[in-house]
Amino acid sequence: MCTFLTRANNIGFQSALLVSIGGLSILQKNHQRLKSEIIWVINGMLIVLLPCIIYFGINQAVWDFYDQAFRYNLIYIETTKSILDFKKFFSPPIHILTCIWVATYGSILFGLKKNWKNFQTIESKVIVVLLFAFPIEFLLSNISGRNYDHYYLTWIPYVIFASAFFIHQIQKTIKPTKITETFLIAFVFIGYLIIWKPQQTFFQYTSILNHFIYNRANGIEQHHPLADFVHENSTEHDTVLRWGFGRWLNYVIERDTPTRFLYQLELFTPGYTTDDMLDEFAHDVISKKPKFIIEAVNYFIPIDSKKLPSYGDIVHPKYFEIVKFIEENYHIVKLKFYAEGQNEEDRWIKVWMLNNP
Repeated sequence: MCTFLTRANNIGFQSALLVSIGGLSILQKNHQRLKSEIIWVINGMLIVLLPCIIYFGINQAVWDFYDQAFRYNLIYIETTKSILDFKKFFSPPIHILTCIWVATYGSILFGLKKNWKNFQTIESKVIVVLLFAFPIEFLLSNISGRNYDHYYLTWIPYVIFASAFFIHQIQKTIKPTKITETFLIAFVFIGYLIIWKPQQTFFQYTSILNHFIYNRANGIEQHHPLADFVHENSTEHDTVLRWGFGRWLNYVIERDTPTRFLYQLELFTPGYTTDDMLDEFAHDVISKKPKFIIEAVNYFIPIDSKKLPSYGDIVHPKYFEIVKFIEENYHIVKLKFYAEGQNEEDRWIKVWMLNNP
């Protein structure tokens, strides 16, 4: 419920946790425990916040810290996207949650029948919570009108409890039990591989891991092809802009960014972004002219003036000016990187390189 009211982000999760702990203490009439928990929460916040405030205060960025950590989080992922299309719930990778949901509900009903006469046990209370709270959470996330991807995070506690209860029911039902935890983990892992396209997940990552281990064992230094390309075609004084997400990139390629907006999703957040922020970002890109602009794979706002109108009001008019500038002053260079995406198309990194003056 807290995540429904305060968005499915850090603040929403923390609020939900505090309400759950406090509500449990009140229901159990354990006021001493409630006071102790409140003191621990306040102390924990001070331990975390004070060093951050001191650090950002020294660097004269306290307002930026507040703006990103609190104001942005309070209105994060607000969108007009509807998630009433339930087909998405049954598509990879989300359909694995559907399988878990269906399988565990059978065991929940079975456990409810066995424990109908005794609702004082912890097991019975877990059954009731799973039986009623999960559907409520699911319905709230579906009527919220916000980004459905993030709300899957709010289902994780229910999935964890349901999966554990499912395994517990198997162990209780099969007698004499010869099922060990190792067997169950292997069983779940194999089921995961069968359900979620192993050729695009498991084998891809094992090949990357083997490649990494082989290079380490033979003393071969790992190089990101993008870093090599940037180093060969720029100087240390040139700047590089990551279009989209991936703030680690400037660190890897050892080049500064021309703007403080390293993560542009915030510029598309209704209620948060302002004309001044967009003017600043446009000024940074147009006046400083980064040597390279590297598009993130599958970023939802591409550098493509023909596609921008299809995104509607979420794209500020200033973005059309920025994209037009990039298309007129840069040319595309594509680099292949096998670990960048699962699909063949996603394994190509699109790099916009500044035209020669």
